[in-house]
Amino acid sequence: MEKLYVSKEGLEKLKQELQEMNERRLVVANAIEHARSLGDLKENAEYHSAKEEQAMLHAKIKDVEDKIARATILEEQD
Repeated sequence: MEKLYVSKEGLEKLKQELQEMNERRLVVANAIEHARSLGDLKENAEYHSAKEEQAMLHAKIKDVEDKIARATILEEQD
């Protein structure tokens, strides 16, 4: 596993981004549930749009989790 060198602030930004995406994931899940309640999924654009957003969001979450796992904080030099 290749290290990813980041500043302390950069790591905090990644963690914040991950938290925001996890919160967004709940919103998307609710949108999918709502779209399902509308009936026929084959012709339900709202459902397909929410599922597509969910897939992209999951990919981004995995990417950020990977970056956080590989992160090594660079020490500031005086």
